Amino acid sequence: MLNVIYYTSIIVYYIILLNFSATLSYASSNITSEKYTKSGIHYLNEGRYEKAITELSKALKINPKDVEAYLNRGISYAQTGQQELAISDFTEAIKINSKDAKLYSNRGVVYRQLGNLDQAISDYSEAIKLNPKYPVVYSNRGVLFAEKGQLDLAISDFTQAIKLNHKDVAIVYSNRAGIYYRKGEYEKAWQDVVKIQQLGHEVDKEFIETLKKALNK
Repeated sequence: MLNVIYYTSIIVYYIILLNFSATLSYASSNITSEKYTKSGIHYLNEGRYEKAITELSKALKINPKDVEAYLNRGISYAQTGQQELAISDFTEAIKINSKDAKLYSNRGVVYRQLGNLDQAISDYSEAIKLNPKYPVVYSNRGVLFAEKGQLDLAISDFTQAIKLNHKDVAIVYSNRAGIYYRKGEYEKAWQDVVKIQQLGHEVDKEFIETLKKALNK
């Protein structure tokens, strides 16, 4: 069968300080903090999460208002299985800057990992409110709606992710096809299967055969 696929990976942002959504004004006394933050991001991008946590913790000790340090330390915690600490860091970052969609989207991923679907949906909804053109968040929220049995809401989110040109759009089509099948809307499921194939991707043969039988093809 075709399974719903969820993007469990934390969104890693390669942040340039001057382009960060919250204006970070490092005073001269915080030059060392900036150095540790940059070093932490470097280690994070290399997958050296414990080193990243060490460096970012140093930055936060010097500058407890460093949103970027909280964000990236939270990602590092999540990557090392320390979800509760990740939630704490994302929450602290949100307290400082409540208008950054990626803070909510990352926290939503971790809430889902912890099995808190309602809180994850709430965070994804807030992220979408702040950034309505965020396809991966629509896709992730759609999966959670599907898990809760709210199939029409799931389809709506998958459709929006497709419209926004999700980078892995074939996966979103496959998710939507699976939901259409669960609803008994076999023709729509088949249309999504055809679209996946047109994009050059394979679809599970068992699912295709099951769908053909449902359609009497």
